[in-house]
Amino acid sequence: MSGTLKLEVVEGPCQGATVCRRGGITVGRSRHADLLLRDDSKVSALHATLAPLRGQWFIEDHGSTNGTYVNGERVEQCPLRDGDTISIGRSELVVQWVDDEEGSCPPT
Repeated sequence: MSGTLKLEVVEGPCQGATVCRRGGITVGRSRHADLLLRDDSKVSALHATLAPLRGQWFIEDHGSTNGTYVNGERVEQCPLRDGDTISIGRSELVVQWVDDEEGSCPPT
């Protein structure tokens, strides 16, 4: 599914942070990241990117020191499914597909 993706931090220093996008999402400690995990020292400046490709969302690790994990398995790149758990540093994020009309995403 390639619609709107909601990425929510459910555990870690930035718990409660949320981003919703139809296009790519960058995750990292850099102020340029879409999902900023600045208080997590185990997160790289530009740690990973989530992006749609041919109707499917993927996550790609950018050579981070501490790795990116999807459902407990370290990945370099992999497809994402609704409900997947992503672990980056000390943070745990949950992937959800959302209907833009439901108001499931915070205003930008």
